Amino acid sequence: MLYLYKNTRLLTSIFLTASILACDQVGQDVAPDEEPNTDAEFYTMPTQQVAIDLKSFVDLTSATTFKISKAPQQGDASFSKDGLLIYTPNVDFVDGTDQFAISSDKAGASIRPFTVNVTTDTSRIPCYAGTIPDVVRATANTAVSIDVLKNDRFCNATANISSLGIERAPKNGTATIEDGKVTYRPNDNFNGYDDFIYKITVTPKGGQARTLLAPVKVVVGDPFRDCKLKLNDDQVSFRQRLLSDSLILFPLLNDQLCKASRQVPLTITKQPANGSAYLMTSTRASEFGQLIVYKPNAGYNGTDELTYQRCENGECLQAIVQIKVKSADPNCKLTAVNDERTISLSRPALDVKRGVVLLSVLLNDRICASIKEVRIGTNPGNLKLDVLRDGSILYTLDQNQKPGEVKFSYEVTDVQTNKSSAEVKVIIKE
Repeated sequence: MLYLYKNTRLLTSIFLTASILACDQVGQDVAPDEEPNTDAEFYTMPTQQVAIDLKSFVDLTSATTFKISKAPQQGDASFSKDGLLIYTPNVDFVDGTDQFAISSDKAGASIRPFTVNVTTDTSRIPCYAGTIPDVVRATANTAVSIDVLKNDRFCNATANISSLGIERAPKNGTATIEDGKVTYRPNDNFNGYDDFIYKITVTPKGGQARTLLAPVKVVVGDPFRDCKLKLNDDQVSFRQRLLSDSLILFPLLNDQLCKASRQVPLTITKQPANGSAYLMTSTRASEFGQLIVYKPNAGYNGTDELTYQRCENGECLQAIVQIKVKSADPNCKLTAVNDERTISLSRPALDVKRGVVLLSVLLNDRICASIKEVRIGTNPGNLKLDVLRDGSILYTLDQNQKPGEVKFSYEVTDVQTNKSSAEVKVIIKE
């Protein structure tokens, strides 16, 4: 479950969707029905925190003191009073990967790295991601039931529903567990923002049980009782992963609309000088208002901006969206990384049921400049392979597919003509 709501300032709710960022490393590709992530890798949405229980890592259980040994580049990592490690992404960090590390006082202990993936596209969150933050709305003086596990991703792991609990209680209400869900009750006459953290124990197949945490933000009643309608300027950073990538903007989410409708049509009064922008059709408008699609000109790096306008009852307001189109990191080297996926013919994942295997080969590659081309390299088994627009590779299985192992390679070329190749192995089990 994911209901998003804006705040009056950028601090709590810029929600500008960047299709893909680059020069970051994402975890190893995993089949949709594989085991959950057991490493220190986490997924969240823009402006939403990640809560980490260090006691859930076996190598850290005997340590008593920790410190941040490597700070994140696109957010903040700190320890809370209740002993949790909290990561907060910067407000302009809307899509991509950030990394930091901690060290402990345990003799001989090594540095423990952590990776946080931020995305607004939930389809890009893998099934092993674990718990995902939630944002919900509640009516003042009224309890709300929150299915916090609905948007969580556990693959084939076993989530112990009876272990669902509250790790950190809300400050302006109460949170209790009822029938596998969280019931939040705001304090009498409270209007505003509240939050809490829930926990659940998950056990991978053949693995060790681990406690996962996730924060829940609750918007109670009408935080804007004395509100004045206002549009706020937006700022976002973007780096194209593929030349075809566009940036989807939710411009109203950080605006102070009070009780005004989000469905009032927008207009773009000033087009970007170094790209193009258009409004999605009204049928594509979300509960967050009309969306804007921005695409930079080929090869452009720098700061671009557009102006949008909202008019209601004869009153028009304008705001600027500033987009920083990032260039490639000069210290970043294009590196394709080998991929491996195991599928089962007797217990097929959704794509395998359709007779295909979807291979998101770019997810674990190190992408620096925008990708110009992904092509198939060696294909000794003469497999039927198709490169999709997003750089994924679709492998079509034989009609009478038999167990075994197949391999092929692919080559990635970026706009700076750098090339890198990697091998893909698909293990087919009965």
